[in-house]
Amino acid sequence: MSEHKGAITLLIATLLLFSLWVIFGTDVIDPLLKNIGAKFTSMVNSVFSSMSLPNT
Repeated sequence: MSEHKGAITLLIATLLLFSLWVIFGTDVIDPLLKNIGAKFTSMVNSVFSSMSLPNT
């Protein structure tokens, strides 16, 4: 029985790694990360532009 558990664990790990490889390789994640990055940059710029920092 323990041999089957090990084989099933290896199969699940292999399928997980393969699915991650497919997701990152098919332009699914890249546009999403670019969108998140642009919105984060906009948020940070908005926060710091609204603060009144003294000129030194």
